[in-house]
Amino acid sequence: MSESSDSERFSEGWDEHARKAFLLMDPKDDKYIQGSQLEFYFQVIGENPTRAEIRAAMAAIGKSEEDQFAFEDCVGALKSFVSSTVASKSNLSPEDIVRIVTQALDPAGTGTFTKDALLKLLSGEGSADTSKELLSKEEVEQILSELKISEGNVIQAADFFSLLLDI
Repeated sequence: MSESSDSERFSEGWDEHARKAFLLMDPKDDKYIQGSQLEFYFQVIGENPTRAEIRAAMAAIGKSEEDQFAFEDCVGALKSFVSSTVASKSNLSPEDIVRIVTQALDPAGTGTFTKDALLKLLSGEGSADTSKELLSKEEVEQILSELKISEGNVIQAADFFSLLLDI
């Protein structure tokens, strides 16, 4: 993987988000998930691989669905997947769009952003082209109603990923 694609996908704070997702998938707290769970793990952290891409990523690190994966194995498989998809895709995928939008909302990579920041993005506030509304008020309200917004108007980036990937 090139250094630039590494820095784009694996920016500061990414490791913590990925580790939290891993821990959520490790209910036995034995520091492993099953290889059969790798596809879901990738989806939780914002990727959308095909079964063939998952198998190729596993093979790249010498593992299969029958094996157990430590966090480091998951990261290795993810990096293999990303390097193969970066090389093969010329257009932005929905996942790349989500990643770019999330970087705009959460440049520090905290895994959270505010409701106000999301409203500005959805409404186009601050956009150079103010002649058109990006989303109607009803569409914005629908999106907000489907998100968990904590006290202090904080939204988890993973929840926003999931919502966008379901659309």
